[in-house]
Amino acid sequence: MTPGEAAPVTAAVKRSFVSSLDVFGLQPVEHFGRIFKRAWSIRLILAAGLFSGLEMALPILDQWIEIPRSLFAGLSGFTSMAALVSRLVAQQSVSAPSKENPDASQ
Repeated sequence: MTPGEAAPVTAAVKRSFVSSLDVFGLQPVEHFGRIFKRAWSIRLILAAGLFSGLEMALPILDQWIEIPRSLFAGLSGFTSMAALVSRLVAQQSVSAPSKENPDASQ
């Protein structure tokens, strides 16, 4: 396997992702793998999902730890807004590599 060649499992996952988008008539951006690995918006969206999940688990956790009711809701809302802002800001590490020098931004 050469350095530029994708591993068989990685290639299969990418094909599966692209084919699932085709069902809805959507096309992924050319470098979606790079975006998924490096974009702050993705990280913040995942954090917001974690806080939402913890908010649902709060009644169970409340038996052992006293946590303010609005804490996770506030954290989830804040990270969602931060994800929106980060999606609109250009991130150098996420930008598509140039055609002349594909390794320039790595």
